[in-house]
Amino acid sequence: MEFPAGDRWHLEPAPLPVLRRLPRCECRRSAERLPGALRAVAATAAAAQSAGFFSRAELPLPSVVLQRGREKLVWDGCPLLYDGSIERASASITHSPQHGVRGDPGPGDFVEVRSSSGQLLAWGVFNKASLYRVRVLLRADEQLSSGRRFDGSSANDHSNNGGKQLGANSNSNSNSSSNSNSNSSRSRSASPKPGSPSSEPRAPRLDEVLLARLRSAAATRRVLGLPQLGQDEAYRLVNGEGDRLSGLAVDVYGSIAVVRSSALWLEMHRGAVETALRQTLAEGRQTTDPVFRLVWRQSAAHLRQDGAVTGAGLDDGKLVLDDQSADGLHSAEEVGPEEEMEVVESGLRFLVRPAGGQKTGLYLDQRENRRMLRSLVSLQPSPPRVLDLCCYHGAFALSALAGGAASVTAVDSSEEALKVAEQNARLNGLGLEGTLRTVKADIADFFRDAYDEGQEYDIVVLDPPKLAPSRRPEAFAKAERKYHSLNEAAIRLVAPGGLLLTCTCSAAMSNSGRFVAMAGEAARAAGRDLAVLRVSQAASDHPVSPSCPEAGYLTAVLARVD
Repeated sequence: MEFPAGDRWHLEPAPLPVLRRLPRCECRRSAERLPGALRAVAATAAAAQSAGFFSRAELPLPSVVLQRGREKLVWDGCPLLYDGSIERASASITHSPQHGVRGDPGPGDFVEVRSSSGQLLAWGVFNKASLYRVRVLLRADEQLSSGRRFDGSSANDHSNNGGKQLGANSNSNSNSSSNSNSNSSRSRSASPKPGSPSSEPRAPRLDEVLLARLRSAAATRRVLGLPQLGQDEAYRLVNGEGDRLSGLAVDVYGSIAVVRSSALWLEMHRGAVETALRQTLAEGRQTTDPVFRLVWRQSAAHLRQDGAVTGAGLDDGKLVLDDQSADGLHSAEEVGPEEEMEVVESGLRFLVRPAGGQKTGLYLDQRENRRMLRSLVSLQPSPPRVLDLCCYHGAFALSALAGGAASVTAVDSSEEALKVAEQNARLNGLGLEGTLRTVKADIADFFRDAYDEGQEYDIVVLDPPKLAPSRRPEAFAKAERKYHSLNEAAIRLVAPGGLLLTCTCSAAMSNSGRFVAMAGEAARAAGRDLAVLRVSQAASDHPVSPSCPEAGYLTAVLARVD
């Protein structure tokens, strides 16, 4: 449904709703701008509000109605709903401070999701311009971490709630879990009459959902032993769909949290996100610094896909990106782009720039693979020679040195990155006897020189940048050829019986299932054989939803080369 051109949607982070009575003239003016078919709804809302029945914070949310049979997607935990699953986005009353009453949901609006029969299924954020029309944040059968539902009642007060607690520290046994699942099934198959107010919980506020999700994410990291002062002070607190906050990633480095925003709704509700994040970090504080600082980094490429345009400022319902800023480098002012700090991972110290550089300079998703490498090096019968290709700031190289490698050659095309790698080595007292050699070279040039010199290594690590930017057949085929040639060249440098650790951070490659097979084909092209010992993904603080496996992007293959 289209609206008059004068109905502008100002995309600024809005303050949390305040319960108050609005001037009756505001509702009246909003109603005059609506098409005739909606004026009855507007008039009813204006009259009710004038009588003091409810404030703007209590007005019904916009509704997104799914196609018949698509409610199973929500019950199965799917965090993303595409256009083909949606029947309509209904005319409704919204929380917008700029509009008392209006029609279709705007970009970033908090909405309720209903089945074709009217049953309340979930709440999420809507964006008509996005491939992901609704990013589901909370199902209607879920509860707050306190064990109380969003309507304020106890979970025990609902015989058919099927409620799953968000971030709860539950002491319930397996029987209660089984009963909950049973109740959940009954509530879905024999639900109350659709649309009946008495059968539906109160619609949550977005800030409530954000806080519950962030607390749940923090509880997951605590189970993993993160953070741990002096051992692991850098970790991922939020990993998008894996933590039910689609489009949001948060990495924590000591007392600094780096937010990576790749969805329009996060830009719109930035104030609420930052408030909930600060509260969550304060509750689980494990740092010697009394104050947490935030860095907000925009993923410009993803935001453009979500409806943002290039320019400056905010205009008529669209987030407008600074056309001078590079992808992911637009940051808040709490931390300067050149500010450096030390963080500890697996007992090793690293320099990072939270507001600058590629992923701040420390790829947290490889933490467990680096630990594996360190352990493997320490287990070898004699100290191995290690080659770290595309080493960036040297995290794999330092892990190998810490494990007792006889020598490590670290190769990268960036002179600045290699200088940081050398600094990191000095911070840890490693490589001081010439055991670390850094080489500035394009990887193809390095391979050619290494072959000419007859070099070989006991362990080779290959962790190139993202080579498959999309799943388009022609782009994917080109990327696979590049991966093949890199792996073939790397395998030629592995000593007989040595180890290869090869990685891809391209979601298209990881999700294709082709990466392991490609490595085997590259080995045969090099006249060698591979025995795959292990296939791993991103570190465990990068969870992936089983209903959205395509969000997984990292694959690491450890193989013995004969």
